[in-house]
Amino acid sequence: MLAVWALFAFGGVYLRTEILVAAATALLLAIVRPSVMSGAARSLDLWLLLFLGLSILQVVPVPAAFAGAIVPASVRLRRELTLGADSTFTTLSIRPTDTMQALVVLAMALAVFWMARETYRTGGVRTSVRALALAGFVLSLIALAQSATARGLMYWRWRPTFEGPDPFGPFVNRNHFATWAVLAIPVCLGYLAARSYGRDHRDELRPLRARIAHAIDARAMWLMASVVALTAALAVTLSRSGIAALGAALAGAWWLTRARGGRMGRREERSAMLESEAHWRRT
Repeated sequence: MLAVWALFAFGGVYLRTEILVAAATALLLAIVRPSVMSGAARSLDLWLLLFLGLSILQVVPVPAAFAGAIVPASVRLRRELTLGADSTFTTLSIRPTDTMQALVVLAMALAVFWMARETYRTGGVRTSVRALALAGFVLSLIALAQSATARGLMYWRWRPTFEGPDPFGPFVNRNHFATWAVLAIPVCLGYLAARSYGRDHRDELRPLRARIAHAIDARAMWLMASVVALTAALAVTLSRSGIAALGAALAGAWWLTRARGGRMGRREERSAMLESEAHWRRT
């Protein structure tokens, strides 16, 4: 629900929507209480916390000489923005308020990641993926219809406060929608692949028509519909970076799938086939 609300609430670009998302994240964080810096993910959590700490340093007041040594161009830019007024202490960020808002988003993303990791240890992955697929399908239909008929308005009613190209769905920036689609499409395809992978060896002895009917059930059909709708909406955005990123994601998935298949030895594959054959003979 948190991810879907952040998605449809103008992509979380406005401060008023971010406040609600931050409050919900803090409440969930108090309930879930994820474990950080423990187990096999210790090194990953260390790098994430280090990245967050380095980001926070951008808004910490430091001596102006130190800031000029780290970012030389910032001294000249600040003098131009402040009409020559110098200060003893300053920040590495040119716009500390915007940087603080970005830090809140980063902290929320890390918190949601840690809470999801903690929750998924006991299940819930499929439920979350199905919810995201449904949200992506509805979002794509809204975005496509809005792009064709809304004339620059979001949800056919609100005009963005930022100047630029027309918004796409609830996203002020089309590239932001493309980013969300690039994240969602591989997740849906991964769910479909996981479902089909678990059936491969059991379905070997079935007729082709029965295997197709068994694989393409109602859930697989609307997951594929979500993937098609998201891909079509991504193409309509004309986001070159988004289209390139989706291609890179699909290429990476193909490479990982081949690598996983190559690691499976012939003995394990033959054993799985014999077990599948025995299962269908007993059936």
